[in-house]
Amino acid sequence: MGHSKNDRTRLSAAELSANDGQPGLPTSRGYNGFFAASQAFGAGSLGVQRIGGFAYIGQAPTYFQYTQTAGTPPNATTTGITGTGVGNKGYYRAGFIGMWYIKKLDLTTIYFHGWDSAFLGTGTPANAALPMGAKAPTWNGGLIETHYNFNPQFILINRLETVRMSRQALTIDPTMPFIAGTSVPSSNFGDTDVATTGFRYYPFISSRAGFAFHNEFSILRQRGVSSTGLDQTNSSLLFGFDFAF
Repeated sequence: MGHSKNDRTRLSAAELSANDGQPGLPTSRGYNGFFAASQAFGAGSLGVQRIGGFAYIGQAPTYFQYTQTAGTPPNATTTGITGTGVGNKGYYRAGFIGMWYIKKLDLTTIYFHGWDSAFLGTGTPANAALPMGAKAPTWNGGLIETHYNFNPQFILINRLETVRMSRQALTIDPTMPFIAGTSVPSSNFGDTDVATTGFRYYPFISSRAGFAFHNEFSILRQRGVSSTGLDQTNSSLLFGFDFAF
């Protein structure tokens, strides 16, 4: 990673093992990469603004190379041995970010696009045939987050997040009825919306330590994910504090 002399241009690249923390890739057979770049520019009295892009490109296993069996027939169960994933298939997430400053208000905007291999999207092992009509699922997402700085000690936070399915992994027939305790999802199955509001208050800040109260309320809605095929809505309340020294 690095930046220009005046820090206006920033670049970073990272290569990550697909084996989740185990060095040497003893069984997993892939690497993932994360790439990001941004450029800042002056906007008169509004100050310095920043725009950039990012991409996470990688592979994920689709079945276990080795399995183990526990118990005796007919109650024996076979499970995969953790860390022996093979049959990698690709995926990526890519998007753009903008950081905008208007006096006491700063605004972060993000757009991203996601794509998974049809094998990952349908949970199909790479050594098996895909279900009929299987496609690589794709979706788009966005985020808008604002911070209003009343003063250095009190900040209002608001955030809107959304995910919209562009293509489902399996063909959807909206005319099919509710069957055997499950439902056939519609084209917006999995669409997600989140709204969050809160504040951050610093009782004290110094060069040696800082303490902050962080409080948020969020509402999450997901389309068609309940056991009956209806939308599911959840809310959460966070009370926390941070102490840095």
